Amino acid sequence: MVASEITYIEFLSLPEIQRQEVQEIFLLAENHFEIECMEWSWGTVKKIQEMMMEDVRYIDIFEIAKMEGKKLTETSPAVTIFTIFLEIKRQIEKITENESIRLSGELTVKEKVAAEVVGGFACFKHYPQTFELTRILNCSYNDVEAMPYYICFLALSYEKTKADFNKEIFKPKEQ
Repeated sequence: MVASEITYIEFLSLPEIQRQEVQEIFLLAENHFEIECMEWSWGTVKKIQEMMMEDVRYIDIFEIAKMEGKKLTETSPAVTIFTIFLEIKRQIEKITENESIRLSGELTVKEKVAAEVVGGFACFKHYPQTFELTRILNCSYNDVEAMPYYICFLALSYEKTKADFNKEIFKPKEQ
């Protein structure tokens, strides 16, 4: 059987050792898909980011690939599903890295103590950002979830820059 002709369902039914060998072949495949995750909805990007924080299973690979290729089925070529998944994964990793650089900041000692006292916000995952966007964009939670990711990111980035600016303006002068 030729690796490029294996369907996803056939791939899943292979013994583990063969699955790993075929998966390595897929990783080396020269196929390329034009995918632009920045234009996906805020909710879709956040869902995939959360899925990728966990151990990604084969069912997750299929579900993530279907975010781009809505017509994909279990009988689609496995190499296509893996190629789409790998491109999405690469872009989501870039988005996540960009968020951590652009949207995070250095906390003051007082802010660190306050975050520690209340237990921090990490347990809420992406929800605080989404709730903040409802205020910034003056729309419902569902509207934010459906909005293009890049618009939401720009709104959060602007708010962060504005907050940093105000913090700097009101910082006491050093003598």
